[in-house]
Parts: sequence; structure tokens; C-alpha cells
Amino acid sequence: MPPALTPFYTKYYEALQTPEWYQNELQLPVISVVMVPYLDAGGHHAEVLKITLNIRQGDVVNGNGGKLELVAKLLNESDPAAGYERELFIYKYSLTPLAEQGLINSPKLYFSDFEKSTGSKLLLLESIPSVQCGRFFGMTSPHNHGKDLVEMTKAFPNVTAVSITKAAWSQIAKLHGSYWNVPKKDIPVYIKGRDWVVGRESSEETDEEGKQDEGLTTTTHLSGEEQYNHMIAFARTQWARRHEVRPNTNFYGYLDKIIDFALDYSTWERFIDRLNSVPHTLIHSDFYPANCLLKIDDEKVVPNENNTEPNLDSRLYLIDYELTSVGPGPQDLAQWVISHLHPDLRKDNEDELMQTYYNSLIQAWEAKFGSERCQELQKSYTVSDVKRDYIYGGGKWIWLIAVCVGSVDMISDVLYQHFVTQLTHFFQTHGVEANENVPLPRS
Repeated sequence: MPPALTPFYTKYYEALQTPEWYQNELQLPVISVVMVPYLDAGGHHAEVLKITLNIRQGDVVNGNGGKLELVAKLLNESDPAAGYERELFIYKYSLTPLAEQGLINSPKLYFSDFEKSTGSKLLLLESIPSVQCGRFFGMTSPHNHGKDLVEMTKAFPNVTAVSITKAAWSQIAKLHGSYWNVPKKDIPVYIKGRDWVVGRESSEETDEEGKQDEGLTTTTHLSGEEQYNHMIAFARTQWARRHEVRPNTNFYGYLDKIIDFALDYSTWERFIDRLNSVPHTLIHSDFYPANCLLKIDDEKVVPNENNTEPNLDSRLYLIDYELTSVGPGPQDLAQWVISHLHPDLRKDNEDELMQTYYNSLIQAWEAKFGSERCQELQKSYTVSDVKRDYIYGGGKWIWLIAVCVGSVDMISDVLYQHFVTQLTHFFQTHGVEANENVPLPRS
């Protein structure tokens, strides 16, 4: 039975369909509204709605003449401890300023609100006419089974899985670099995993960006140690059921031993020692191609004069920041390739992709810290360090494979087997074994 609708949800679901709300809240000269479900959004906790605003004749908004297209993410309710409202503050305090500086691409934020007691939220963003980037990864990805990929990607006939990956890694590097080793006291309270690096003594505080007057508080009253231990205990419980719940899955023996060992070996002390031994930054934590859009406009994307892959940076938008957390930046890169990129493509292009990421990281350091500090950072953090933290990022997939054992309604056996196979190839490529150097699981 579906949950009852909260007053928050009902209020905004009705308001979003009335011209008066946009006139009063956003000062937009709206004369009519059309709101429909966004059918290909997928993968969100919230309901996603596509909204077309008809603008009063003679007025022009964002150069669109008489229409303005928006997207609303409207979440009825969720566990308040999950902290999904963090996405509102990421857009407001992190992404918008970086977009204004020209470092990243981000949809314009028009309005946001949340209610902590019910875990409800509303995020109203500019709609980007686009192709969801997962569609460029072909039929080898189960995400695309049953899709007409030729039709979906016809606006970009020369774009490949590798060229999309380069552009996405370049974008995420600029976010990582802009928050590189941010002082612990300045990590906003709404960021997942903040207490892992800050400590319990700060769990009831708000930092300068916390915006206490907006009702924002830390997502949980558990200490970082309590959060981690609870996370690992849940993963162990789910993993113990794997042969019962997923009897047809081939865990390859090799991966089975690694996950067994990693879950048994993981302790708070080992995890926090490993986490604090490498630079931390803000990480997306749900960084995979379906959370990436390639903007469609009148200018065609074609190979450049050297017949190499096109530069897509200016068109690529990352979205869905509900799970943004603290950790080593290259963890995001591992999530991307294990989710979608075929092992052969990954192995053939891995070094070049990591160099692309590192070059963009340097650009972000230069913009954030200046030339002198940027040169120091290049000495202390090299491409080899990127690779180390990238491999370490496989720990998130150890946790995901374990906890998703029971998620049979959300993740089919075919998709689950795909993830198991992808992680197995990733670890085999990089010589990961069931020993004390194993990547440690984390959410």
C-alpha cells in the first residue's frame, strides 16, 4: 500500500500547476502551466515532473520566448536520517557558484524547499534538452536492454562511451578540485559521511554554510563510528543471504572471497585510518552515466580537425546529488566504470581517462588555490595517487553488491549479475586480493 501523501507534497503538487504560484514565488509572467510525469527520468527517490510554463506575450525568459521548461523533483516522504534534502543545498551553495565561475555545468536552480520531519523536498530546476548519457554505452549494458539506442542518440552520431566518460570525468574533477582537502570544520553538516572525518564532537553543530536559519541540521545523531558500524552490520546480514536470495548468480569464487574478507576485516578504526591517509573532497557518490546529461542544441557534435573524439565538456551536465558525501575523489570514477563501461574498453582506456581527470583536477586547483599552491598539490598528489584511490573506490561496490542482495524488486538478477561481473573484472585487472590491502566497503 503506498504511503499517505504528506501536506508538503500535496501543497506543492497543486501549487506547481497554478500560474499564480510562479508569479508570486518566482516573479515569472506565467499565464498557463502544463505538468506531466518525466517518464525517462528514472533512478530517483523523488517523483520527477516535467513542467512547461507559457509566458505572457511580449515577455522573454532565458531567451526562450513564450515558453520555459522546468523539472521538479518532488519527494513525498523519506527517512529524515537519509538527509536527501542535502541535494537542495548542494545546488544552492556549491554547484551554482561553480557554474557562475564557469568551472562546471549545472541546471539553473529556480526554487527549493524541504521539511525535515517527513523527509519531504522540492527541487525546481531548469530543464536541459538532452540525451541521458547511459544511452551511449550500447547493449552490453543491461541498463539499455529494450531501448532504441539509435533513435535516442541520433543527435550525437559521433559520441562514444569513451568520449562521454572523458567529459564526465573532466566535469567531476572540477568539483573535486574545488573542494580539495576542504578543512574539516568547513564541511557542511548536510554532507553524508561528514562525521567520518569530523568526529562526534561536531555532530550537533552547523558550519558557516549550514544555514541554521533555514532549519538545516546534521542528518543523524549517530556518531561517525556508529553510522559505519551500522552500515557494515547491515551489509554482512544481507551478504549472508546471497545464495538463498540470488541462487542463480555466479559470484566467481574470487569475488566471493574478497567480499567475505572485506566485510569481516572492516572495522571503524581501519576504515577511518585509511580515509584519513588520503586527500578528501566532496564526492558525488552516485556518479554513473544515468546521472549525466548531454545537452542538445542547434550545433552538431562532430569530430575535430584531427578526427579525434569531440570535446563534450561544454554540453555535459551532472545531476542527482542526493548522496553527496566526503571521501577520495577518484572513488567516483570507479563507480562510473563498474556501473557501465565494458571491461575491455575500461582496460584499453583507463590510463588516458585518469590523465584526463588529473588534468582537469589541476585546472580546478589553479582556479581555487592559485599557481603556487597548485604546483605544491601536483607534487603531493600525482596520477599514481589517482590510480590508488580509484582502485580503493571499488570498496563502494563491495558494499553495494552486499546490500543489494535483497533488492530483488529494484535490481533484477540480470542487472545484479552484470554488477558482480563488472566488479570481478575491475578487481582482477588491478590485482586486488582478499588480504589487508583490500578496498574497504563504504556507502
